[in-house]
Amino acid sequence: LFQAFTAGTDEYSFISISAGLTKFFSPQEAKFVIGHECGHIAAKHLVYHTLVWVLANTTSRYLGPLGRLISSTAGFPLRAWARRSEITCDRAGHLCCGDLKTSERALLRLVAGFADVDQIDVDDYLEKYREMQEYHSVSSWQQAFFTHPAIPKRIEALRLFDRSELYYDLTGKPRPEGETLLPQQELNRLVEQMVKP
Repeated sequence: LFQAFTAGTDEYSFISISAGLTKFFSPQEAKFVIGHECGHIAAKHLVYHTLVWVLANTTSRYLGPLGRLISSTAGFPLRAWARRSEITCDRAGHLCCGDLKTSERALLRLVAGFADVDQIDVDDYLEKYREMQEYHSVSSWQQAFFTHPAIPKRIEALRLFDRSELYYDLTGKPRPEGETLLPQQELNRLVEQMVKP
């Protein structure tokens, strides 16, 4: 199993990446993963991520019913924040690797394991996810417990970012002629709809 995470404080932090990164990810996909983790450091997410982890993994275990109450009360807004922070850091990873298809493959590799993600039709994958959601949708209540949006939602959020004014402002790339880019306010609104439970 491949894992990457960032820990520490905003002042002293580190990134841990399993050895599978160099074995199973292309150099450009690795840039996405490392860029994503660097995004957590640059955006100063570490203290909040640590708090989310503590609430999710230890509070109820050590404090019993009181811990469950604390975790559910404080945990929901923190997990909602965590889902949004993952979108922010996916953007950082995308800026580092510079290619949407590569960013999508890196995210797919996280969910598909070490399968040959080059053989996966991303559009078909997203369509199947949408169809599955119609019949087996995860309820809003269940999603409120998640710290990460589903990979298909993260891919769709990256696609929106890739077609946004913000992306072109950050990269300095020339804007495509004849194409209307998403204003930042609209980008934020659409992504917010995706990540909220």
